[in-house]
Amino acid sequence: MMLQIQPDHLLGPLQQVLAVYGQRWTLETTFAGLKSRGFNLEETHLTHLQRLHRLLGLLAWTLLWALLVGQQWPQRKPIPIKKVEPNVW
Repeated sequence: MMLQIQPDHLLGPLQQVLAVYGQRWTLETTFAGLKSRGFNLEETHLTHLQRLHRLLGLLAWTLLWALLVGQQWPQRKPIPIKKVEPNVW
């Protein structure tokens, strides 16, 4: 598939679509983290509404904490960048 350059009048709508898709991707990865890739919310099998509300509140705070730690960690301990030699054919 080739990348086609869009006319100027389509760049606005294209940028909007990309922005919305970026927001959707953030939400999808958040749900994945809550469900099967981290917190395993589905495995609790909670049916009592009050307990579910409490658990969701706790998960929201925990997710926020994990996000903030993840943003601050590279500033405290930078991730080393490896030097990769280009492949010469």
